[in-house]
Amino acid sequence: MAVPNLPSTLEGWYELTIRLDRQWRQAVAERKIFAARGGLTQQAQRNWQTPATRPQQTQWRPPAQPAARDPNAMQVDRNRGPLRCYNCGQTGHMARAC
Repeated sequence: MAVPNLPSTLEGWYELTIRLDRQWRQAVAERKIFAARGGLTQQAQRNWQTPATRPQQTQWRPPAQPAARDPNAMQVDRNRGPLRCYNCGQTGHMARAC
């Protein structure tokens, strides 16, 4: 629908909005009637639906190489003792793996 001149008052915008809403509701109702009768073809139904988004194809990249370890990095886990299970008290595993 082409709007010859846009409203300049709030009341005019209300009227235009109501008119457009009625047209939209009428089109939806007609679409349901035709679909119930089998009157719409696949092409016509596709025109009513929003276009499906296609996933973008990305260029293949080789797997990233792990970063080289810093030889001067702090060994923070060295200060901890071995893992001890809370269930059985043995070292080397956690309670969830007991």
